[in-house]
Amino acid sequence: MSKDHGGHNKAAAPAAGGTIYTCPMHPEVRQDQPGNCPKCGMTLMPEAAAAAPARRSGRTSLEAARNAA
Repeated sequence: MSKDHGGHNKAAAPAAGGTIYTCPMHPEVRQDQPGNCPKCGMTLMPEAAAAAPARRSGRTSLEAARNAA
């Protein structure tokens, strides 16, 4: 007697588009479709976006104040 468990014990393989979604706080959570992290509930991000460092836009107010003086 064989039961099909839908592959839930396998690591997520890239979808046809190749996108893997992961949790920024729990990178071990990986799936091939958008959703929420089962550990913390955060929105899963495309793997490349979750791994990319945050970019700063513009100067901080302290930098602006120093340059204005």
